[in-house]
Amino acid sequence: MSIHSLFLVFICALCTAFAQALFKAGLTLSDFGLNVRTIHHVLTTPALVLGLVVYFVAIYSWLKVLTSSEISVAFPIQVGLSFVLTLVVAALKFGEALSFFKIIGILLILVGIIVILEA
Repeated sequence: MSIHSLFLVFICALCTAFAQALFKAGLTLSDFGLNVRTIHHVLTTPALVLGLVVYFVAIYSWLKVLTSSEISVAFPIQVGLSFVLTLVVAALKFGEALSFFKIIGILLILVGIIVILEA
């Protein structure tokens, strides 16, 4: 995988993690469902709109990756990085605990990414 593609995979994963945090921050409806009230909430809540924009950047980055990389290499790396970055963002933004086992999981994911890159 080229450095350029790896950079785009990282951008995709980072944007995915930030979009998830923005979605969580913007969701204040207790009765979230497929109805006019929810659609209005999504379209008028800045965090949700920004989350959609950031998610679009993630999708665009991912589509660029797919034009030049093997999906069997790129996808596991993107998913692994997304897991790791989402855990970090959740800990920093929402105070979610980074337990011993989560840290071990992060390390195992990072080792897996290295193994895939070397394959």
